[in-house]
Amino acid sequence: MESWDIRAQTYHTLLRFDPLTGQGVDPTANRLWSQGGLGLQYEWIGEQALQIALRMLHKGTKATIVQAPRVTVFNTQRSHVMFLQQIAYIQDYEPHVSTLAAAYDPIMGILTSGVVLDVRPIVSNDRKYVTLELRPALAQLQEMRQFSIRPGLNIQLQLPYVVLQKAETTVTCPDRGSIMITGFKDIVMKDMKSGIPFLEDIPLINFFFQRKAKVDERRRLLMLVTPEIIDLAERENQQF
Repeated sequence: MESWDIRAQTYHTLLRFDPLTGQGVDPTANRLWSQGGLGLQYEWIGEQALQIALRMLHKGTKATIVQAPRVTVFNTQRSHVMFLQQIAYIQDYEPHVSTLAAAYDPIMGILTSGVVLDVRPIVSNDRKYVTLELRPALAQLQEMRQFSIRPGLNIQLQLPYVVLQKAETTVTCPDRGSIMITGFKDIVMKDMKSGIPFLEDIPLINFFFQRKAKVDERRRLLMLVTPEIIDLAERENQQF
């Protein structure tokens, strides 16, 4: 009276899920997560029971985001352009204590991340060259950590982990020339492994008692700045 059972399932192939809301998050808006994939389970019941569980997962994404702002400033005037994302998180609680009960009101904070380009142009006397004082900055949210302040109660604080990169340089380029700013790179390489002690060290059969994962993420930010000298008198004659 032998019997067997085999099951397979694919789930959450691309999306990752927010642990607080349970809703799916766009995979292009954050890093790839090790959720989902193909799960395969086989069980054979007879004189000797055998059960095998296999999980396979492969994800890949490639995205290019282009933003093209234009800003007009006077000579030697400092200006900046920002592309920011704001996220609300719980940074603290305000307790309200009464005779028989206590309540905690969350205090929300706003986390800002993104790209800021600060620039100050200086035009030469012959109006052929522009000297730019550039100060780019990049802030990236890596993780939103959570920890409990009251054991036994569902009261958790959120601690954001942000990586900030800054640079400062001065360059000279001709009118309507282009300057490329690079160097903001984010490379993450991980090798993860989990298994059953002792059995994962046995050759040939250790495949059934361990699981390995490799994550390779690369990001690069490029900024292309093109200054253009505008004479107000000449532009007025062209318009009128």
